[in-house]
This record gives sequence, structure tokens and C-alpha cells, in this order.
Amino acid sequence: MRSTAMAGASPEPAALASAAHALCDGGHLAEAETLARWLMHQHPHFSGGKVLLGRVLFEMERLDDAADVLRATTIQYPASVAAYRWLGEVLVRQGLWARAKAVLNQAAMLSPANRRIGQLQRLAGQEGERADVQADESTTRAMDLPR
Repeated sequence: MRSTAMAGASPEPAALASAAHALCDGGHLAEAETLARWLMHQHPHFSGGKVLLGRVLFEMERLDDAADVLRATTIQYPASVAAYRWLGEVLVRQGLWARAKAVLNQAAMLSPANRRIGQLQRLAGQEGERADVQADESTTRAMDLPR
């Protein structure tokens, strides 16, 4: 059994990702980004590093960059609930309701009991419906149709 307590042993990638998420939670985004990029370099096949970078970019409001990283992660790791969840967060923040709903539906299929995914699904559904109603009203006014 491998132990990180052994001399010269490096922490497992999941432990590093967890530490970086804690940095995000504490608002230390630059440090979290550095750790995420280092983690991706050291463990290129560890999906958690890519998800972490997507989350850091999301927290930095670099939404397009976050979406790009997370989309690529869902393609490379189609069973990554975390990648779909964070991509859903990004798309909700961007107001891309239909895309968010599709991504979150995939996340819910992978993890039906995940509360945050359920919350985001409801939000995307409600906001998407609201946007559809507003678009319908706008079209009706533009076409000067009776309401």
C-alpha cells in the first residue's frame, strides 16, 4: 500500500484537487489555478485536474474559458459527473438555459441523487421557460398580433 507519508512520496491527485477546491472556497483563486495547472501537467489523465481548472475559471468569471475546459473534459471523460455539473454551473451563469438544461440532464442521469444538479436543473428549466415566454411576447409585439 502506498502512503504519502513515505519520504519523497507526493500527494495523490485527488488530495491535491481537494486542497485546490478548498483554496477556491477560501477565495484564493490564483493559488488554486496554479495548483490546477500543475496537477494537469503532473497527472494529465486525471479528470479532476481539468474539472478543477474549469471551476477555478468559473469562480474567476472567465466563463468562456471555463466552458471550453469543461466541454473538453466531458468529451474526454463522459462519465465525469463533476465536469457536467460545473459545465452546467457555467451555462446557467451565462444564461444559456437550453444548453444548461441538456448538460444538467446528462449530469442527473449519471448522478440522480446529486442535490446541486437537481437545483441547477430546476433553475435552468424555470429560467428557460421564462425566456421562452418573453420571446413569444416579443415576437407577438413585433408581428403586431393580437394577444
